[in-house]
Amino acid sequence: KLSCPQNFNDIFAKNLNNFGTFEVIKNEQINCLNTYFDTKNFDLKQQKTALRFRKMHNIKSNQNNYFLTIKSSNLIDNQRGLSNRKEFNLKVFTENINLQNHNDFLAKYIPNFSQVIPNLQAMFYTNFLRNTYLINYETLQIEIAIDNGKIYSDLITTKIYEISEIEMEIIKG
Repeated sequence: KLSCPQNFNDIFAKNLNNFGTFEVIKNEQINCLNTYFDTKNFDLKQQKTALRFRKMHNIKSNQNNYFLTIKSSNLIDNQRGLSNRKEFNLKVFTENINLQNHNDFLAKYIPNFSQVIPNLQAMFYTNFLRNTYLINYETLQIEIAIDNGKIYSDLITTKIYEISEIEMEIIKG
């Protein structure tokens, strides 16, 4: 992930042709509303694990999808500057998440699950617009995601921070 200016998506879209020969096969705008969970003692963070519930609203199709995601710690390849984080996703069919309805999924990937789950609480929220570009470049298929929005942190004092970042993920190749 790289931080970028708020107007980066406009700059990126206007300059796509300057990046070389590739084919944009899909472009979407998705509003992402995320809730991140942990215990007040940050048990998940100490285990280098994150738990997220995400609502994805596709602006063009006006469709919603919901996912529960567990992220493991980053493994970094220092020679190539790449990170490889394991993510485990479970599609859910409601926007009102009850974590205890998904104990089987959570128990698979969260160490000390039975001690952690009763103490989980929403810790912070993010709300951002994601512009995605799926491109073919030579033998690779790459997804570029540009996010702009806000983090609502410290639920007691409701501190607000800006999100402006770009992610690139090799999908195939």
